Amino acid sequence: MLIKLSPARLESFPGHHQRPKALFRKEVQQDHVVSGPRVLHSGATHMVLPMARPQLHPRSGVYWLRKRVPADLVAVIGRREVTLSLQTKNQAEARARYAQELARLEQRWASMRAGPRSLTEIEAHALAMEVHEVWLRQHRANPSEQAFWRVDLAPRLWVARPQ
Repeated sequence: MLIKLSPARLESFPGHHQRPKALFRKEVQQDHVVSGPRVLHSGATHMVLPMARPQLHPRSGVYWLRKRVPADLVAVIGRREVTLSLQTKNQAEARARYAQELARLEQRWASMRAGPRSLTEIEAHALAMEVHEVWLRQHRANPSEQAFWRVDLAPRLWVARPQ
């Protein structure tokens, strides 16, 4: 169905040709002004942005976190977008995990922006404990299977203190 509008009617639509002026109202109580002018309607057209939410993978049905990497970190991270599996098909669980992972990701980016810093002994110990826990989970049943240790990484990981 096609509706024809007159030019006068067409110009009355917000955002067409010229912006309409904001409407103001002063609240008055008896003889004095209670509050200053308030904008009732600006007449501007506002774009509605969806809230960040987990994305459903079309083939697996597992929810994912997808986030655009900020422009100042693209060179550091090497990608324009980060994707991370939330490892669940349940929407409610995916929302909870999404919030946690998004907070962790934002914290990591803030840390990257701050630049390198020295770790305290407690922070270094906490990181070593995380690595140790991962190693135990992988090799708890058969610890002898872990026969690979890259000794060539030592010069990159540990730097001698200047004397």
